[in-house]
Amino acid sequence: RAAWLRDKIKSQFGLTCTTYATSDTSSEHRTGNALDCWGTPSQMRQVADWTAANSRTLEAWYVIYAQQIWSLTRPSAGWVDMEDRGSARANHFDHIHISMQTPSKEF
Repeated sequence: RAAWLRDKIKSQFGLTCTTYATSDTSSEHRTGNALDCWGTPSQMRQVADWTAANSRTLEAWYVIYAQQIWSLTRPSAGWVDMEDRGSARANHFDHIHISMQTPSKEF
């Protein structure tokens, strides 16, 4: 599913997205259920908002961008601030994280 969404975002918005294998057992990327996308801040905001707005059709459970999370389990909450994880990469200022599976924890 993540590969399908990666290709859809690339064709519609021109963003580079990746699904990748990792040995980190806590990562959704390991199972192919998540992707990360890079672009300009305005492109990433557009894709993050589009993914949230179309989450049911896209089967996206949550989106993280710019130290905020949007979750299908709490759509009425909108974008919610997240704790500081210590760096621009960890706080998702330089990329969007899209999960294609049920969250294992509440954010």
